[in-house]
Order: sequence, then structure tokens, then C-alpha cells
Amino acid sequence: MSSRLIESLQHAAGKNQELLAVLSQTDNAPTALKQNSTYIHDLETQIANTDKEITRLHRITEDERKDHVKYEESTFTRYMYKMRGSKGVARFAEKAGKEEKEFVEAWQKEREAQESHAELTRALSAAKQENQRLQGEATRHDRAQSELDRLYSSIFDGPTPEVPGEDQLESSLWNNKQWSDSSTQHQNLQRRAAEALNATLHSLECASKDINDALDMSRWDMWGGGTFTDMMERDALSRAQVGVSESLRHMDEARRCQPGIPALSNINIDNGHFISDVLFDNIFTDMAQHDRIKNSAMQLQQALQQCRDLLEKQKRTYQEASVQCNQATEATNASRLELQRIRAEAFVSYAGNGAPPPFQASPQYAPPAQYAPPTSQGYAQYAPPPAY
Repeated sequence: MSSRLIESLQHAAGKNQELLAVLSQTDNAPTALKQNSTYIHDLETQIANTDKEITRLHRITEDERKDHVKYEESTFTRYMYKMRGSKGVARFAEKAGKEEKEFVEAWQKEREAQESHAELTRALSAAKQENQRLQGEATRHDRAQSELDRLYSSIFDGPTPEVPGEDQLESSLWNNKQWSDSSTQHQNLQRRAAEALNATLHSLECASKDINDALDMSRWDMWGGGTFTDMMERDALSRAQVGVSESLRHMDEARRCQPGIPALSNINIDNGHFISDVLFDNIFTDMAQHDRIKNSAMQLQQALQQCRDLLEKQKRTYQEASVQCNQATEATNASRLELQRIRAEAFVSYAGNGAPPPFQASPQYAPPAQYAPPTSQGYAQYAPPPAY
């Protein structure tokens, strides 16, 4: 080893052991924190559902209690049954017993729901306390990892032929980071495109509902609906036009994120003609307007089906991008851990006055074949998504 590297390792040996010890103690904290956060979310969902169930059961219990009190405390009801003789008394006792049983059963169910709610609340309180502890441990882990990364970077960045395999792993990590950054950007674009298409579909569905309302008003108008019906028809058409305009704005956003998405088929919402449809309203103008609305509705249905198909295809593209992003993240983390191991071994080897062990390349830490390493013109980009 060079004297500079030996001096740096000797100077940082204590800090290295300290940080590695912290990482060893808190290694499971980030994963445990994520699991505990999911557990808290599940508990909160269960508590919300239990609150609704308690409210529903309480209404049932109150209804049953009123029926029970009606037979238990009403002197008039008891007297009316007694007037029928022994059969009436028996009938009253049967009804009173039935109402008491139903009340007790309803009260028992409500009580069980309340006890379940209390148990869930206690579990949530304990989980939140544990979450605070885990957050502290995870923060401690992240801080130690960041310090260790900075420490190793200050010592090992650049060519270090004295540590076998370190330069190769450093290059592999750098490439995988570029792959991870590119795949994350690609995934985000595909997600935004899918969200924009989903918003487009929602706007088109609202416009379709409005155009159907206009068709209903148009049919009514042909049977003599009058001026009021004309106005309602035009209002429904206006709302449909607003929905189409919103869908086109969302579609533009989707196409900016994913240029391969084709434009929607043409949608023309015919708002009619005020002079002929309102001032000179007759059966012929009503029939002509009805045909125009039907044509608009047909165009809207075609656009709806097209948008559904595009959304399904975009969801598949997003899923593929997510898989690729996860692979890149896993490869980056694996490269980082392997590089950290090699660098930590350099400290151990130096402390034992020995030479670092020979390095054997691990192919699983390399980026996939389709990812090109950096060139003088920049980093290779992903191949474009499949054509629509």
C-alpha cells in the first residue's frame, strides 16, 4: 500500500469501527420502521371501520331498547294483553321475552365492538410508541451510513490499485447509480402519463353522462317539452363540452410525458343553434338537433373506448418501468454493500499487517446489457417504450 493510503486508513480506523458498530446495531431499523408504519396504517383503518360499526350497532341497540321498554314498562300494553285472558298474558310474556332477547343480543354486539375498538386503540398507541423508537434508530442508521460513505469517499475515491477490486466495484456502483437515476425518471414519467390518462377517462365519463342527459332532454323536447326543456338540453351540452375540454387538457399532459400516446379521436359537441332551436322551435328542428346530439354521443363513446385501451396499455408500460426501476435500485444497493465490504476489509487487513485479499468480480452487480456505460456524449438513455 502507498504511505498516503496507509496513513489515511490508520487515522480513520477508529471512526470506521465506530460507524460499523452503529450500522450493525441498527441494521434492521429501516425495514422494521417500514413494517411498523404499514401496521399503524392497518390499525387506523380497522379503528375507522370499527367506529362506523359501533355507530350502526348503537342505532340498532337503541331501537331494540325502545321495543323492550315498550313491553317492559308500558302498563297500557300489559293491560290490553291481560284483557284477552290467559292466552293474552302468555302472548305478552312471549313478546316481552323476545324483545328483551333481541335487545340483549344487540347490546352484546355493540359491547363487543367497543371492546374491539379499545383493544385496537391500545395496539395503535403501542405501535406509535414503537414507531418513535424505530424512527430514532433508523435516523441513527442513516446518519452513520452517510458518515461512513463520506469517510470511505475521502479515502478511496479515485484510483486505489492497492485495494484489489475496489476500483472495479467503484465503477460498477457509479454505473448502477446512473442506471437507477435514469430508471427512476423513466418510471415517474410513465406514472404521470398513466395518472393523466386516468384523469382524461374521468372527464370523458362525466361528459358522457352529460351528453346522455342532453339526449333525454332532446327526446322530451320532441314530444313538446317547450322552451324550458330546450334550456336544460343546452345546459347539459355545455357541461359535456366542458368535460371534453378538460379531457383534452389532461390528454396533452399525458402525451407530454409519453409522446408515443396517440391523440384522441375527434369529438365535436354540437351545442345547437339558438335561433332555429329555441326561437323557431318545432318538431323538425327538434329531430335535427336530436340527430346531432346522437352523433356527438357516438363520437364520445369512441373516444371513451380509445382512452380505456390507452390507459390499460400505459399501466402495463408503467409496471414494466417499475420492475426495471426496482432492479436498478437492487443492483445499486448490492454494489454499494459490496464496495463497503471491500473497503472495510482494507481496514481489517491493514490492522493485521496483511495484504488485502484478492478480488473476484461478481457479475450480479453489473447493470443489464441494455444499459450502456457513460460516453463522452453523456449517459445512454433507455430505449423508447413500445409504440402504441
